[in-house]
Amino acid sequence: MEVYVENQQASLNWVSSDGWIKANVDQIGYYRVNYEAENWKALSRQLKTDHKALSAVDRSGLIDDAFHLTRGNLLAQSIPLDLTEYIIHETDYVPLKTFIQNMNYIGSNLSQRKSYGLFKSYMLKQLDPAIRRLGLEDKGSHLENFSPQPNHRPPPPPPSPPPPTSLPSSTSPPPLPPPLPPPLPQPQTPPPKLLFYFLFYTVNAFVVGLLRPSILSTACDCSDQEVIFEVKKMFQPAMEGQYIASNLLPLVYSIGVREGGVKEWDQVYDKYKSTNIASEKKILLSALTYTRNRQMIERILDYSLDDDKIRSQDTITVISQLATNSKAWQMTWNFVRHNWKILYKRYRLIV
Repeated sequence: MEVYVENQQASLNWVSSDGWIKANVDQIGYYRVNYEAENWKALSRQLKTDHKALSAVDRSGLIDDAFHLTRGNLLAQSIPLDLTEYIIHETDYVPLKTFIQNMNYIGSNLSQRKSYGLFKSYMLKQLDPAIRRLGLEDKGSHLENFSPQPNHRPPPPPPSPPPPTSLPSSTSPPPLPPPLPPPLPQPQTPPPKLLFYFLFYTVNAFVVGLLRPSILSTACDCSDQEVIFEVKKMFQPAMEGQYIASNLLPLVYSIGVREGGVKEWDQVYDKYKSTNIASEKKILLSALTYTRNRQMIERILDYSLDDDKIRSQDTITVISQLATNSKAWQMTWNFVRHNWKILYKRYRLIV
């Protein structure tokens, strides 16, 4: 049963024994929804029993509402955590992405505490099926699977005749033009069912391409050694210009720098300096801030104030990303305090 609000208020007779209520269906409204504890528990039971009873958008909305209400001290922390126990069975992009984003907020607050190990173990447990399902192999686009096969392509037009080797005699008639090639067959409109499957698998391939790096990045952040090992193996081929799926390149560069040393950092920096592609430059600069090597942290902080090393418009990016690095945040804070006058003079707001 659905209830629509017309005059900012609506009411219905409902008791908890009737099941559960999900307000703001498909998250159409721009507002958060809170429920009584019993309804939260009923929704959690539904997700554990059959999460497909709610749409992917509604599942994502429940998770996001619960976590944000918790941040505002309007809900107990146990409720969103209980709500996400079903995530181990989730396969859709939007709920998984919402879960990761909200749990990353908790992780950032636990990263300097002993309990962070428990947090990482929980994340790996919940995401393990998704990690194994997606893997690191780029399966390729479904567009290729729907392309015409080579033997189904129309035949090429016959080659043009070679140019004459000598001018024709003035008494001879002009040569006839070569015959026109036969018309190419017109492409047939695919039947609706085939078009549906084409669009479905194409969109699905795109979504998987978005989800894979997010899941694998979380696995690396939570110390999944198997995933880290496989990603590290892709670093050197990427540096040598071998093909690596573009959606995995940021992860490959970052883990290569994080798990490597001076050599790996220098390789990424040299590539950053040599490329003229703005998007690649941004990815490489971000990867440089993942280093755990104290010498490299000091170097990139010093480079951030040298226009010949790192562009001045990227200085704030370097500092802000290093501040999220658990091995670099203290050095970054000291650097900002020591160079505050320079930073203020360079970036102060002009009123």
